[in-house]
Amino acid sequence: MEYSRLETRLRNGNEKLAALPIAELELSTRAFRVVTRALDCTTIGEFLKLTRVQVLATENAGRKTWIEIHEMQEYLTEPSARELEATVQRFQNTLNVEVQLVLLYGATISRLTKMQDAYDTLEKARKICAAL
Repeated sequence: MEYSRLETRLRNGNEKLAALPIAELELSTRAFRVVTRALDCTTIGEFLKLTRVQVLATENAGRKTWIEIHEMQEYLTEPSARELEATVQRFQNTLNVEVQLVLLYGATISRLTKMQDAYDTLEKARKICAAL
């Protein structure tokens, strides 16, 4: 698990989650006892900071216990649907702005081309007038 991602999620509105007691998680009895008794974690915030080395160094904690703990950590740190929706909305807004810029650029190029054509016509008319 990326520690920086965890810290960012905890800072971005998940302080309430971090303060909840471990009992709120649906862990197996073995995993719950390892986390609460052997590793002395009382909150989900402390639980989320546990590492593989810490868990596997604990008596009665093996690979299956670590997998269960790690999966729960991953679940708790996944972006929520609301966060994903906000990201999609920001992307759509950015895309809309880019499309508008492309359309504006195209319109500007079209206007410049028309202005150049008008200027060329004016120059031809000046040359004809000067020749007379």
